[in-house]
Amino acid sequence: MMAGQKKNRGGGAARLRLVRRFLTGSAVAALAAASAMSAVNAAAPADGNTSIYQKNITSKLNPTGRTITMPVPLKDENQALGEIVVLIDPNDNVLLPKAALADKMTRVLDAATMQKLHGVRDSNGQVSLADLKSAGLNFRFDPNALELVFVLNADQRPVGDLSLRRYNAPVASAASIRPAMFSGYLNMFAGFDHRWGDNNRDADSSGRLDFESVFRLWNVVIENDFAYDGLVNGYDCPVSAICTYDHKDGFKRRRSRLIYDLPDNQMRIQIGDADTYGTGFQRAPDVLGVTIEKSPRKLRPGESIRPTGRSSFRIERGSDVEVLVNGAIVQRFRLRAGNYNLSDLPLGTGANDIQLIITDETGERRTLAFTTYFDGNLLGQGKSEWSLTAGAPSYFKDNNREYRSDEKFASGFFRYGLTDQVTGEVHAQADDNVRMAGLGVFSALPWGFVGLQGAVSNSDSGNGFAVNANWDLVNFKGPMSYFAYGRESLRLGAEYRTSEFRTPGEFLTTASGILFPQYNYRWRFLASYSVPLTEKVSATLSGRYQIADDKALALSPYTLKGDRYGVDLTLSSMLTPTLSGSLTVGYSNESYLFSDTSKNDQADFRVMGRLYWRPTENTRVAVGHDTLNKETYASAYTSAGRGVDRWDATVDVLSNGRNETASATAGAAYYGNRMEARVSHTGGFDGVGYGGSFDPTSRDQRSSLRVGSSVAFADGAVAIGQPIRGNGFAIVTPHESIAGKTVTVGSNDDVRARADKFGPAVVADIPAYTPSSTAVEVADLPVGYSLGSGAFDTFAPYRGGYKFEVGSAYSVQAFGTLLKADGEPVSLLTGVAYPADNPEKQVAVFTNSTGKFGADGLAPGRWIIDMATEGAPTRYMIDIPKGTDGLFRAGTLKPSGRG
Repeated sequence: MMAGQKKNRGGGAARLRLVRRFLTGSAVAALAAASAMSAVNAAAPADGNTSIYQKNITSKLNPTGRTITMPVPLKDENQALGEIVVLIDPNDNVLLPKAALADKMTRVLDAATMQKLHGVRDSNGQVSLADLKSAGLNFRFDPNALELVFVLNADQRPVGDLSLRRYNAPVASAASIRPAMFSGYLNMFAGFDHRWGDNNRDADSSGRLDFESVFRLWNVVIENDFAYDGLVNGYDCPVSAICTYDHKDGFKRRRSRLIYDLPDNQMRIQIGDADTYGTGFQRAPDVLGVTIEKSPRKLRPGESIRPTGRSSFRIERGSDVEVLVNGAIVQRFRLRAGNYNLSDLPLGTGANDIQLIITDETGERRTLAFTTYFDGNLLGQGKSEWSLTAGAPSYFKDNNREYRSDEKFASGFFRYGLTDQVTGEVHAQADDNVRMAGLGVFSALPWGFVGLQGAVSNSDSGNGFAVNANWDLVNFKGPMSYFAYGRESLRLGAEYRTSEFRTPGEFLTTASGILFPQYNYRWRFLASYSVPLTEKVSATLSGRYQIADDKALALSPYTLKGDRYGVDLTLSSMLTPTLSGSLTVGYSNESYLFSDTSKNDQADFRVMGRLYWRPTENTRVAVGHDTLNKETYASAYTSAGRGVDRWDATVDVLSNGRNETASATAGAAYYGNRMEARVSHTGGFDGVGYGGSFDPTSRDQRSSLRVGSSVAFADGAVAIGQPIRGNGFAIVTPHESIAGKTVTVGSNDDVRARADKFGPAVVADIPAYTPSSTAVEVADLPVGYSLGSGAFDTFAPYRGGYKFEVGSAYSVQAFGTLLKADGEPVSLLTGVAYPADNPEKQVAVFTNSTGKFGADGLAPGRWIIDMATEGAPTRYMIDIPKGTDGLFRAGTLKPSGRG
């Protein structure tokens, strides 16, 4: 017998049960009415005087003189809990089966009330309504509606949990495609650099190659990153840094490592050139070794580990509840009487005003209000994250990874949510020279967020310690809130370090040959206060003071002496819908562009202005000037298109009046289906100053060209596409039935990839550990061609590769007419079609009132159709010729037998 036929019969049986129950109830009511009328008729006088009728009509619930058994609905107020069989004896006592009643009330009553229910005395397993009422259980039998209703008070219900969760735990759908067992890709970038000649050097040119390879076998990922550098250095020295390394050409290896994920445990293992993760006062150098981390952010990115707001409230009768967070309605509930816990409130950083507006059945309205504080550094109660690293420290120098193979480095930290309001952390770190350990605690209090961290160290400098404290009061109603437009924010911070305090990994400060300014300090204080003055204007007052520690170990020749301080006031405003700006005035000695590192820079008044203009959605322009650093900058960005075939262009100009230099960079990039290309030019100028001194001399002019592409493979498919930068990828290839057709991934407005006459497409941005759907479209499909759902669902592992085959052999839509053996149409029936040699492959078939049918997803070959007729299904045969795509006219079909 067919599945569809079983389903139909099951539905008929259910309808039959409903009819029987309806008849049972009707019979009881009719029996009661007939009994009452019999009593009336028996008592009626022979003279026809009917005035006595009213006196003799019985008010008994069961006037039959025998016990009535009947199934009735059991309700919790208006919510149906199922059916229960009641007994009504000749004395109108309503009896209920105790075991069945307890089973249905388990999810409705709290533990104490359930204990009362179990304690009610019974007779032969039956309890009376009177005994239930004596125990405080308000069951009522309604003889008119023939239903049993239980009316609870708020204390008899278990505490209800209401969640405003707006995310779902990242789980794979049943339709998700499995990733390839073996997959990988190679990103390739080829470049050409030309350095123009000047008075100091001759012109020079060289090429450059970059490669990034990824291979995944089962759950093991192997990553390699290497390059070939030409004579011309393709990297600029960062602003405010001093570069001391000498550039060399040749092959250079940047990274090689193995990664193994345990997503169910939220753990990742790295072996080789591993990343180090730190917290508190820790440094995070790379190591040649092992890192094991628990990271819900990486392996369960859709599941929040942050605390969410919670609240408890009570309602005495059925009510409508509106939940408001900071004045915005985020959810509405219809609730019965009871006690409730409200969780997963969508909170913003800082103070959050929560309101519950409760309107009960009588129209009475009340409001519950409270304030809670939230910060992103907190973890939810019971949530944790940690990391352990051990190995030999490594670093980059001149685009090549180098190792301190004779040194050792180890690091670890553990962060845990003690409650939703308190998170604690512990950390330790060591190398051959320094040992350090510390603790931290972070708490969201009613008056703000407080963070305290401390660490101690031991080295050849002696024993030292450091402490750091922060207090953030964000989005609060302060004294200015009554005069200003919105809420205020206040941030305070202080840090203290002894001269002997040091951190492991500090010996790598100068190893890369790129020296940034270093500041040794004993005390550091920070303060900031912000308030919106109007709807468009906000003000921020901030101050900083850093007390230098000249006794501390100087790790770099670029170590600056003296105290640093500054105070300033910034006004920010939206000037027009597309133009915003800010103006800062203050007093400071914090200039970071130093020409003499032996003495402290002199303090001066400071004026800094910025303008940000966005004339279109894809164009941005920013300009600014800072009098303290005598620095002026301008930048512009524009782009056209989305996805494949988009392009962008950038221009950046920076002028430093302190040393009378300037630099300018302009570039344009194109992002195609199988490659991307970028061309740029960077130039430096001397003699660019202020006060009339303007005699620019060109220096260090360099032009560059970069072209990138990728080769990917998965499940036997190979494709060339754009460079892969996501955590997963897919190769999209058309089925042979639509070979030569163009397959578009995404939409016409946002094309992610395109399979065409040049081969399959590469989708370069499949997210990892997150449910994702990749839509596809095919141009000029045969009429009636079945493409299926038109999308591929994935739940990709890290660096997972997929093969998406668009279309299939099952691309035929068959239609025709089905007749019975007597020539009558097979009207309004369902059935299934399946290949004669594969009964498991089933397709639904439907007929209309005239017997016309349609079946989608068939393939060439012989198909059997079984229609769910009475008794055994009626069978039909279809032969679809080889090479058929799209619509197939089956004509009029007659039965070929019974299934």
